Amino acid sequence: MTKAEAYRAKLRTLKDWDAFLLKESGLPGPRANLELVQAVADEGDEKLFERYLAFDPESAPANSPPVFLAVCGVVGLGKLLAEGKTEVLATLRPYASDPRWRIREGVAMALQRWGDRDREALLHEMEKWRKGNLLEMRAAAAALCEPRLLRDERQANRVLKKPGFCKNPGFFRSRSLLWNTQHLADVDQIEIEDVVSSGQRVDVHAIAPRDPE
Repeated sequence: MTKAEAYRAKLRTLKDWDAFLLKESGLPGPRANLELVQAVADEGDEKLFERYLAFDPESAPANSPPVFLAVCGVVGLGKLLAEGKTEVLATLRPYASDPRWRIREGVAMALQRWGDRDREALLHEMEKWRKGNLLEMRAAAAALCEPRLLRDERQANRVLKKPGFCKNPGFFRSRSLLWNTQHLADVDQIEIEDVVSSGQRVDVHAIAPRDPE
C-alpha cells in the first residue's frame, strides 16, 4: 500500500477529518503534506471543499496548519472540474491571486487534476487565464507545464508554442518559467521571496527536452 492509499484508507475511517489533517499537515514547516492533500481531494466532496475554502488569510496564515485545510479545499475543486463541474472555475480562479503562496500552488495542482481528465478543456481555459493578471498567467503556466501532462509530444509542442506560457520574453526569462519580479509591485500583498522560491520556477528543459521549433 502506498502512502497515498494509506491516507485514503485512513480518511474513510474518520468522521471528522479536521484534527487528523491539522496534525499531519507538516505545517508549520518547509513542505506541506502534499500526499495527504491529494488524498483529501480524492475522498472529499463538494460540501467539505467549500467549508475548507472558508479558511481565509486572516484565519489561516501562510505557514500555519489551518492553511492546509484551505489548500485541500482548493485542490478539491480540481476533482470537481474533472467530474465536469466547470462552474467551479469561477471559484478557483481568484485563488490564483491569493496572498498565500501555498494556495497559489494549490490552484496549479487543481488545474493539473482537471488536465489529467481533459487536457483539451484545460488548454482552452488557460487561453483565458493567460490574458489575466500576472499570477493567473503563472498558474496557467504551472498547470500546463506539469511533466505528466506533457508526455504526448504533440501536446507538449502545443503548450510550448503558446505565447505567454513558455515564450513570452517580457514575462519569462531565457528558456524557463521564471517570475519577472519587477512587476510584482502591481500585485497586492505578494511577497517577492515567496514568488521566486517554493516552486515558482519551472524549467522547460526538464519538461520538454526537445525544442518544438
